[in-house]
Amino acid sequence: MFYLLFEYFFIVDDMKCTYRASYYNPSFSLVKLNGKPASGTFSYDRSKPKDEVYNAFIEFIESQIAAQNG
Repeated sequence: MFYLLFEYFFIVDDMKCTYRASYYNPSFSLVKLNGKPASGTFSYDRSKPKDEVYNAFIEFIESQIAAQNG
């Protein structure tokens, strides 16, 4: 089975986040937070509006940042 997998990074709360995204298995997987290994997967529903998915993903990232800093 073929899966399309992309790796991206962006900045949230001064933290550089690297993640992988899969379209066919709708999920995001954390790779790194500020250069440190990170883990966690966020699955989403493709039928939801993109802004709703994005906002939920940002909340997930923020929770992972808090866990790493806690």
